[in-house]
Amino acid sequence: MIICALSACDNVDFDGVSVDLVPPPEPEVDATAVPDSAVATEEQPIVLPEGPILYLASRSGTRVTVRPVAEVGPGGLSPLDPDRVPGFREAFVERELASGRSLTLFAEGVRVGTMRVDEVDVNSDGGFCRATPLASGLAEFVPGAVDATRFLAISDDAVDGVPYAPYRPQSHTYEQRVAGLSLASQALARTGATWPPSVLETRADMQAIPLDGDPSGAIAATFMYEDALDVGEPESPRAYSMLVLGTGGPEDYSLDYVWYRPVSDAGKAAARFYEQFDWDGDGQSEVLLEVFGSDTRWVAALDRGESGWTTVFESDCS
Repeated sequence: MIICALSACDNVDFDGVSVDLVPPPEPEVDATAVPDSAVATEEQPIVLPEGPILYLASRSGTRVTVRPVAEVGPGGLSPLDPDRVPGFREAFVERELASGRSLTLFAEGVRVGTMRVDEVDVNSDGGFCRATPLASGLAEFVPGAVDATRFLAISDDAVDGVPYAPYRPQSHTYEQRVAGLSLASQALARTGATWPPSVLETRADMQAIPLDGDPSGAIAATFMYEDALDVGEPESPRAYSMLVLGTGGPEDYSLDYVWYRPVSDAGKAAARFYEQFDWDGDGQSEVLLEVFGSDTRWVAALDRGESGWTTVFESDCS
C-alpha cells in the first residue's frame, strides 16, 4: 500500500494516518456439506422390466427376427425406452436376449413355434422411431406354419401351459371384402372424412382374423386417401388413413373400431393389422397394429373392454 500526502495550507497540521488490515469474516460452514471435489457422480440404477416382453417378429428364409415393443404388465402394455438409463440396453440384452434364449411365436392367434436367439444387434432402428435391440435366430414350427411370415413373440415362461395349435392361414373371402367396404362406408359417415371417388380403390390392406379361434370372427381393412400404406410423405395435405375392425361374421359384420388419422391433425399415422393373440392371459385376444408415418414407423395395440375395442397402447416417439 502506498499512502501519498498532498500539500495543504500552513494552518493545517497532519498527524499522520493509521491503517488497520482486517481480514474478511469467516464464512459459515455447513458441517454436512461435502466439497465439490469430493462429490462423486451417482449412477442411476438400471431397473429392468418386471413383466414379460412382447416382440414384433417376422421371418425371412429360415431365420426369424424379433424386436421388443412393450412390457406386458397387469395394467396393460408399457413402452420400452432403451435410452432412458445408460447401460439399460446392454443389461436388457444380457437378461432377455442372451444367446440360446427361447421365445415362443404366435401367428393367427395360436402358438406355432419357437425361436432361439443366436445373434443380436444391440442398437438397431430398422425404420422404427426408437432404436431397440434386434435379435434373430433359427425357428422350429408346427406342421403347416413354415409359410407364416409375421408373428408376435413372448418369452417361453410367460406362456407356460399354452398348447401348440394347428396353424390355419386365413384368406379373406368375397363376402368379407364386400363387408369391409360396407364398414368403411359407415366409418366415413361417422368420422366426416372426405368421401373418395371410389372406396374400393382406396383399400390398401385387408385381413381376415381368426379372433379367439373363430375363422370368420373378425375382419380388418385399411383405406388410404391420397396416400400410401408405407413410410413416406403423403401425396397431399388432405390425405388420411382409416382402419376399420368388424366382428360378428361370416357375412354380417358390425363396425367395432375405427382408426381415423387425417394428416392435417398430427401428421401421417397409417395403421394396418399385424397380428393378434392373448398376450395378457385374460381369455381374449388383443391386436397389434403396425403404424406408418412420414419417415418412421411404430406399433399400437387394441384391446376389448366393457365399451368395446379401444387403443390401449401406442409407441409413437413424437
